[in-house]
Amino acid sequence: MVQLKNILLASSLIILTACAAKFDALEYGRVVDIRHTVAIAQVEGVCADRTKAKIVADKIYKDAHWLLTYAQYLPNNEPGEQMAVAVFNTAAEFSKRYDSTEPVSKFYCDLKLKGLAVQVETIQKSHGGRPR
Repeated sequence: MVQLKNILLASSLIILTACAAKFDALEYGRVVDIRHTVAIAQVEGVCADRTKAKIVADKIYKDAHWLLTYAQYLPNNEPGEQMAVAVFNTAAEFSKRYDSTEPVSKFYCDLKLKGLAVQVETIQKSHGGRPR
């Protein structure tokens, strides 16, 4: 529950700061990719199968890493970088959980996907409102 609160807090911060930046179709597209992956994973119930959940967690992590790598050194893109860091941290934690041999509960997976869904939808809404 604390993690979900942190995600919501980070998303709120992103909304407040993201409005000042210009629209970037590549950043926006990658956020949409992540949101789409999360939504499909939720609909298909991948959390019930560790192998499928790991594949999804790794894909989200790779997309989040791409987003962070892209956003990091763009000039005047501090809000975009903050957004990318927030998504990357959440995705990295999710993916790392599946790297161990310890069991991962369906509840954890569902909760992490729910948190990511809220996070990327919030980011998408704020990013979509940037000046073009």
